Amino acid sequence: MPDYTRDQPKELTLPPRLPLIGIPNQRGASAARDSRLVNGYVEFGQDEVLRIVKRPGLTVKYTLDGYGAGLFGNYSVFYEQTSESIATGRLCFDGTSTVTIDTHSVIGISERFFSFVDAPTGLDTEVLFFHNTYFVYAWDGATLKVVQSADQTIGPLTCSITNGSTAVTTATTANLTQYSSVSGTGITAGTYIQSIDSSTAFTLSAAATATNASAALDFVTAGPPYKDGVSPSSVKQFVHGVAVLNKAVYLFSTQSKVAGADPDAPFAWQPLNFLFAYIEQDAPVAFTRQLTHVVALKSTSTEFFRDAGNSPGSPLERVEGQHLDVGCYNGRTVQSIDGVLLWVSNTESGLRSVYSMERLRATEIATPAVRRALESLAPTYAISFSLSGHSFYVVTDPTAGVSLVYDLSSKLWYYWNALGSTYFPFTAATYVEGETRLQHESNGKIYVFDLDAVDDAGSDIVMDIFPPQFDANTRLSKTISRMHLVADQQPGSTLLVRTNDADQATGEWTNWRMFDLSQERPTITNCGSFTRRFYHFRHQARTPCRLTAVELELLVGTL
Repeated sequence: MPDYTRDQPKELTLPPRLPLIGIPNQRGASAARDSRLVNGYVEFGQDEVLRIVKRPGLTVKYTLDGYGAGLFGNYSVFYEQTSESIATGRLCFDGTSTVTIDTHSVIGISERFFSFVDAPTGLDTEVLFFHNTYFVYAWDGATLKVVQSADQTIGPLTCSITNGSTAVTTATTANLTQYSSVSGTGITAGTYIQSIDSSTAFTLSAAATATNASAALDFVTAGPPYKDGVSPSSVKQFVHGVAVLNKAVYLFSTQSKVAGADPDAPFAWQPLNFLFAYIEQDAPVAFTRQLTHVVALKSTSTEFFRDAGNSPGSPLERVEGQHLDVGCYNGRTVQSIDGVLLWVSNTESGLRSVYSMERLRATEIATPAVRRALESLAPTYAISFSLSGHSFYVVTDPTAGVSLVYDLSSKLWYYWNALGSTYFPFTAATYVEGETRLQHESNGKIYVFDLDAVDDAGSDIVMDIFPPQFDANTRLSKTISRMHLVADQQPGSTLLVRTNDADQATGEWTNWRMFDLSQERPTITNCGSFTRRFYHFRHQARTPCRLTAVELELLVGTL
């Protein structure tokens, strides 16, 4: 009788795939060892497949001149070297220089980096309020004003006062501020300027007790915090950052003083409107805002304040339960993007890491490998921006030539560089008029990310992929007859690959071989034998590139 028993179906053995995604996993502090991804990012699609995508290119938006010192919306600041030792700071709108801010020695230009905010001045009106570590400025679109620091002595000025009247006239009120104290014959003790009415007139808080058309009056200004006994132009007064909370501007001084202006009045600084961030005695480093709180970051701790409507004095009060025993390494590493605050942190033990904060909840986002990398770096500045559906935080040490990139979408770390540098040489980023603009640190240019650009303003974008060391989960010898690349088909595009069987030892890398990405199934043959192997993939062609996997025709030996 015939035997109709059916054979069992054969199992389909799928070819192994090389783990392609390399994230920073250095065993030491060097960024040039082990796995990593350079100039790319990882995308997790709705098909639940991980892909590596080459970052978009850059094009020049505006060509100005000088060292980049800040970027905010359409505005930027550049310090142009106007002589061998002097640099001139200029406020620019788009590609046009609008006004000179100051002149300064070329030495120390990095300390002239600016923080910006739109400060309300009334119903639907505002000024550009910005400061570096020394001075505070305001720009209304036509006039640049230096916001006078507190406790500056002015006078005596010749003024006209009238007995029983609070109205005073003088030659100019240019250096006077609201709340400045006033003294002199015919002036009651404790009198201050209640309002600046014009370029030649102001109002006192108490009526004069004498009439004198040539009264000699002395003034002590009220304004942003001032470090007593030193010149504002030579000693740092403020840390990086500025915040607006409930329509009032706040600054954080180098003496740990959190001071605020009146709501809708960025030029009115009531002398009692301040408090100290004093829980710890560490140094102030940065200042920012999240939700309804202002955040004072110090060298090894962080304090939080909220508007409690207190009066007189500062309306702020400390939020005791929100204190962190984690501080900030460098104020210019503090960034805020879409409600998430990020910064390079520092602790009393000297541990450097990276933290994010969302809805006032702080989370460490640096991996052990990133923490090891930070041990040998001195992060100087950071930028943040959104691009291609991802949000990125880029922290840079230009001296070491390294830029670490955190992808908030995939929660992975990469390395980026641009324009022939070994790092990403942009000191500020902003989103305006539908585009992400980047300010170069030193060449006087503003760039934009262009999703259709395949180079960086004429320079190649080199994407390097170093996957983790591969041994196919066995210490037996292995032979690969073919490697097949799963990638988007792209005319004119190639992917280079080389290998190292000696733990990435210098001089042990093989010659480059090439995948042709214009083919439907890019393949290379005769890929050799090994026990453990490092791969290095490089895409340098001026084309887009998206990689999914590398399939291996692999045979396992017996030894």
